[in-house]
Amino acid sequence: MAITEMHSDLSTTSSKPTGAVPLATAQQMLEDIEELFADEGNEDLVEALAQQYLEATGLAHDAIDRYSYLIERRSLRQKNREAEAKHQRVIADGLSQLAKQDDNLVRRLKRKLLDFMDARGVQKVETDRFVVRTQGNGGDAPLIIDEGYSMATIIEQYPECLTFEIDPKKVREILKAGRDLPFAALGERGRGLRIKPGV
Repeated sequence: MAITEMHSDLSTTSSKPTGAVPLATAQQMLEDIEELFADEGNEDLVEALAQQYLEATGLAHDAIDRYSYLIERRSLRQKNREAEAKHQRVIADGLSQLAKQDDNLVRRLKRKLLDFMDARGVQKVETDRFVVRTQGNGGDAPLIIDEGYSMATIIEQYPECLTFEIDPKKVREILKAGRDLPFAALGERGRGLRIKPGV
């Protein structure tokens, strides 16, 4: 279900100048940004105009109010799209499951006919609509690995057959426990901006 869109505009009740530029100028700058918001692929230009707007208006309350509104409106569109994408994924997952069932049944029926023909030494059958022929599969031969074989022996005698990688989860646990590792460290958390409706 789509999220209800915000009903508002860029105007405020204040007629005071916005920061270092007249209100009309700041309003026009913001309208330019808003117009670009409607199209895709303008993110870099929007960001550049936003920087100009902030530098021109400073932290004047009117300017921040309008700027925050644009952010919230774009955020709302993102939530709408995310909800729609989730809905479409549910549909796609259902169709994928049905397709998988069809594929499994096709494979089983083909295997049944292949075994039936192989058991009778028949390599080819021609009907009114089809030519059915048995054949060997191409590509690499199936790889069969003995899971019960000694891992210690493999490590000692066939190390080139193994791969090793760092476990990020385990590394994080060790560092959070206060132990030092010469090859890893915890970085600084980033900073974020929280926007919520005023009282």
